[in-house]
Amino acid sequence: MPLSATGNDGTRSLKPSTGDDARRDPPRIVYRGIGHAALRSDGRSRRSPRRLVPLRSGCRSDAKREQNRYVTRDLARIVTRNAHSRGSCWPTLQQTLLLRAVLLTGAPALEAFQAWRGQVNLDRLDRGSFRLLPLLAHNLRRHEVRDPIMARLEEVCRDTRSKNVALMERLATLLAAFSEAGLETMILKGAALLVLYYSDPGLRPMSDLDLLVRTDKASGAMALLRQLGWTPQLPVPERVVPVTHSHLFQDRRDTRLDLHWHLCWECCGPGADDAFWAAAQAVAVDGVPTSALCRADQLLHATVHGVAWNPVPPLRWVADAMLILQAAGPSFEWSRLLTQARHLKLILPLREALAFMRDTLDAPVPDVVLATLRASQVSRFERFEYRARIRPWGWYGALPRLVCHYLRLSGSAGQPQGLQGLRGFPRYLQHLYGLARLRDLPSALWARLLRNA
Repeated sequence: MPLSATGNDGTRSLKPSTGDDARRDPPRIVYRGIGHAALRSDGRSRRSPRRLVPLRSGCRSDAKREQNRYVTRDLARIVTRNAHSRGSCWPTLQQTLLLRAVLLTGAPALEAFQAWRGQVNLDRLDRGSFRLLPLLAHNLRRHEVRDPIMARLEEVCRDTRSKNVALMERLATLLAAFSEAGLETMILKGAALLVLYYSDPGLRPMSDLDLLVRTDKASGAMALLRQLGWTPQLPVPERVVPVTHSHLFQDRRDTRLDLHWHLCWECCGPGADDAFWAAAQAVAVDGVPTSALCRADQLLHATVHGVAWNPVPPLRWVADAMLILQAAGPSFEWSRLLTQARHLKLILPLREALAFMRDTLDAPVPDVVLATLRASQVSRFERFEYRARIRPWGWYGALPRLVCHYLRLSGSAGQPQGLQGLRGFPRYLQHLYGLARLRDLPSALWARLLRNA
């Protein structure tokens, strides 16, 4: 979401804009000599890989901001290779510069900030980049950077901190109620990351809460949430328990809770979460005990959740993953990460995520880990599923991903069964959309098709 300039005194503040401004495309960045035409068929650049290539901003600004900025061809090649489309899971060159300014230290961070600062239009910043502004302020503060932008970044930090503190207080109340009802819980995503890896609640924006319960306790958890005043997205959310991993609830304060009974979309089979529960670590939220994923599982969850197409560029997964690795240091359990990825058939998203992080951010990923992932056997189904997850939805919506998910649930993933393997697909869609009758499916599909057209 872009940013708008507001204020009665003429000063600017960072706030998401609405209306026509929100629908405008972000500033066009022109890469001189960079792109698929500048690459050979093997993916290598035609010139020296370390040659500096001028980059010019296409956004409206004064002459100083129109001056050429330079980035290495290696970085441009990596970004070009991964940026399959606008809004994909892979950051653009501008977003990659922001990530480097946020996550690196010393001269590389400052050089990336200057390059990003020279080409970005803060009043039209995409939502994915906006979410990284608190971390940017934190890193610039550590480097004692004095820039007019700092006042605006600090404002975002204060706003993020205020919202996150309120969300965590609401989460603590929920955890206490679940504990009193005898329901075991595990906090996920932003809440867990704030507790374990972020030093300040103002550094990572959150839009909702994510809470995991045991699969056989999902219906009981839904009933408890209704008693506490939370409203489910579907009238009968119990219908979706057999075919998906979570369901969205909302309370009277418009706080959103994503109730999970499986960790992620790809892992909804019987016993899929047993290993996650067994290795979970004990944590507390405002003194209320709960649990969170161990570091290896946390990294797997962050990368798998992030490496997927989203209309809002999901840049946060890169920052989350880097902070997890930095916190673990040399003691990180790489063997567990590889074992879990193989078991859950998630080799490809993990491999590409770790390679991107090491290539662009010097992430401490050992050579042997990437070599093992590259040598791991990957089925045709996994390759098709990976392509479906990183590509934008067309008029058919999420149909390819739904087919892959159904095949995982039915145990047919990787088994060539033709159309016979999809005989139960209509019934699967009925449960997924929370429909009482199978005959209501055509109208529901038609409504979704019209929304995607």
